[in-house]
Amino acid sequence: MLKLDAIWNQGLARVVFSYQDIKAIQIHARVMEDRGTWTLTAVTVACVAALYVPTVQRTVPGGDSGELITAACELGVAHPPGYPTFTLLARLAMGILPSLSPAHSVSLMCGLLGALASGALCFTVCSGCVCDYRCMCVFRHQY
Repeated sequence: MLKLDAIWNQGLARVVFSYQDIKAIQIHARVMEDRGTWTLTAVTVACVAALYVPTVQRTVPGGDSGELITAACELGVAHPPGYPTFTLLARLAMGILPSLSPAHSVSLMCGLLGALASGALCFTVCSGCVCDYRCMCVFRHQY
């Protein structure tokens, strides 16, 4: 427990911290730091999703998209390497959003996964930040 030493040495009071007090203070500081990291991550995901979701393709875009959407509809295998994780996630997105076209639901899934990837990057950068300016440490020069 925190104990205030009543002995005055040259007009200054001594504060004695036990090991448990120091650990509790460190844990509290870490929780507050993590709360800021999680908040910034959530704001990043929300902003990126707000940009991606309104602009997703509602029809089949070019490239391999048509083949991958067809493979997800039939639970088949697209050209090698087949992208099994994408196929299963796309099938799940089509099952969750049956009122949308398959192309629209897969595009929406890709936009939301892109927003989550942005949040993961933000969390990774902020978790490794040890300076005072939170995520701006990437731009600071230490001499």
